[in-house]
Amino acid sequence: SVIAILTACSGRNVSMETAASSEVSSENVVTSSELTSENASDDTEAVRDVFAMDTYMTVTAYGSHGEEAVEKAVTEIERLDGLLSTGEESSEIAQVNANGGGTLGKDASYLVERALEFGKSTGGAFDIAIYPIMKEWGFTTGDFKVPSKETLDGLLEKTKLSDVVFDKETSTISFKTDGMAID
Repeated sequence: SVIAILTACSGRNVSMETAASSEVSSENVVTSSELTSENASDDTEAVRDVFAMDTYMTVTAYGSHGEEAVEKAVTEIERLDGLLSTGEESSEIAQVNANGGGTLGKDASYLVERALEFGKSTGGAFDIAIYPIMKEWGFTTGDFKVPSKETLDGLLEKTKLSDVVFDKETSTISFKTDGMAID
């Protein structure tokens, strides 16, 4: 529910204002206690924990439609996770990684484009080409290990953001170096 308070100035004199206000019946008056109880549903909290994108998340919404909002948010998170997950073989990103490139759908294309922009604007600090190193550490498989310096140095050649070729007009992505993959 929404409460709107409208105010306006009129050119009427005070005696007319008083007469008009005396005509207001008690059933049209909303007390502060009624406002509080009426808005109680707006303070209702809906919470759901979800694990997606290799991250534990808590989605919280407030208000009378909080449960619906949380469900829609979780559904969208799960949809994106299925689309972008490196661990889900049927995802667009996993397919691109397995094939050394490919054509992306609208959502994945938009996110790759933005990720590459962030990568450039951060001087490479944000780097979607990091996947080979993530995999070597075991973050993507759960087979955790500490790679040797030599292994990491060799994999760094496969993690150059500048070697990711993306054509936003055709939504195609490819890699200049074999073994590259994005995360």
